[in-house]
This record gives sequence, structure tokens and C-alpha cells, in this order.
Amino acid sequence: MHHYESTSSAMRDNQQPPMQGGADDGAAEDERHLIEKAKQIYLKGVAAERAGRMHDAISHYRRALQIVPDIEFRMASGSEWSVDEESSGSETE
Repeated sequence: MHHYESTSSAMRDNQQPPMQGGADDGAAEDERHLIEKAKQIYLKGVAAERAGRMHDAISHYRRALQIVPDIEFRMASGSEWSVDEESSGSETE
């Protein structure tokens, strides 16, 4: 009976019991979302730099780096990301 009380008190304190299986799926999805967000901000920086708006470009690059510290490396080496292809549509901002 004591075990039941400790389990119910943990639930009462909004602590959920450890999940089996899919717990990592949520973390992976969160990471993908953050990487995508950083990518979009980085690409805004690329567009701003190409348009000669260096202050804006630096601001975007810094924001992207705060989200994903190695975003520049990922953008340069990632085969799925091509800065030239992705940024061509966002230069009109």
C-alpha cells in the first residue's frame, strides 16, 4: 500500500512515470524543429548578406547560432541543404 501512495503522490506533483518506447521520438521531433527554425533564420541571413544588408545578416546569423551552434557547418556540409537553392526564394523579404 505504501508503494501506491508514493506513485499517486508523484502523479499529484505532475511527474509522469517514465514512458516506454516513444519518448525519444518527441525529443527527435523537437530537435528537427529547432534545426529547421535555425536553417530558415540562417537563410534569411544569407539573403540579407547578398542584398548588402550586413547588419541584418549578422543579426540573423547570430540568432541561428544561438539555436543550433553548428548551423554554419550543417549548412555548408549538409547534402540535403543547398544555400543557393533555398535562399533564392527568400531574397524578397
